[in-house]
Amino acid sequence: MSMYKKLMPLLVILSCILVLAGCGKTKEAVSAASTSPEVSATALPTPLATPEAAKPTLMNLYYGNEDGDALVSKEVSLASTSNLSAYIEVLNGLTKSPDDQSVALFDGFTFQSAELKGSTLTIDLTLPAEPQLGAPGEELLIESLKKTMFQFEEVQAIEVLVNGQKVESLLGHVDLPHPIAK
Repeated sequence: MSMYKKLMPLLVILSCILVLAGCGKTKEAVSAASTSPEVSATALPTPLATPEAAKPTLMNLYYGNEDGDALVSKEVSLASTSNLSAYIEVLNGLTKSPDDQSVALFDGFTFQSAELKGSTLTIDLTLPAEPQLGAPGEELLIESLKKTMFQFEEVQAIEVLVNGQKVESLLGHVDLPHPIAK
């Protein structure tokens, strides 16, 4: 049902494009008097619709700075067409640093799943063998997750599981709320 809700605005936009493209070509056809408006109107919408459907989504991912005492934002382009795959794509993006000025706080983490139930996003992850973050780093890690994932309008809370289980703390330094509220 939600897929239809998401497709409805796209269909309305495409309908408007078709109407506007048809109206524009009809006026040209009247002035030229040699062009068939039907052929022109059907030929134009296909190229216009393709970029709309393939348009990537821009989003900010949050990493640690070089000193490890603050978050830095990096804008990325998502290729995913559905939110479910976008959640995993974004989470996996947090595991690798995009440049030398930022540190991937989730380096070594493996995201097993991300599932939205109602407005709560449940993330199941596996911790690295030897996490290298202390208490300040763990606070930044949780803040990075919140700032990144709460950009999705439908996400109002985040439930973090480690290997399918609720834990008191991710790395043993900072309490992990269940769920993390927006």
